[in-house]
Parts: sequence; C-alpha cells; structure tokens
Amino acid sequence: MPARAVVSSKDVAANFVRRTLRRQVMVSSARQAVSGLLASGGAVAAQYLGNKMAKAWKSRTV
Repeated sequence: MPARAVVSSKDVAANFVRRTLRRQVMVSSARQAVSGLLASGGAVAAQYLGNKMAKAWKSRTV
C-alpha cells in the first residue's frame, strides 16, 4: 500500500509530487545509464553518460 501524506496547501502538494517524480526519474535514469555502460563498452558509454549528466544538470538549473 502506498504511503499517504497530509499536506496543508496545493503548493505543498505540488512540491511534494514534483520532488517524488524527480526522484523516481533520477533512479530510472541512473539505472539506464549503468545498463548502457555495461552494454556498449567504455567510449560510447562515457559519451552517453556525459550527455545524460549534462541534461540532468540543465534541468536542475532551469
């Protein structure tokens, strides 16, 4: 059963949902990056991981 949270306002609820989704996407993205590293080898994986990290950094600064 999913955990339940009590919130005091729509802004608090929106922030909670945003953080939860960001965490889930981050875990999924990290898993995908590791999978790419194992499947493709060093050079391609390093380029892929660099692109993923740049995209993640860009999304956090906007």
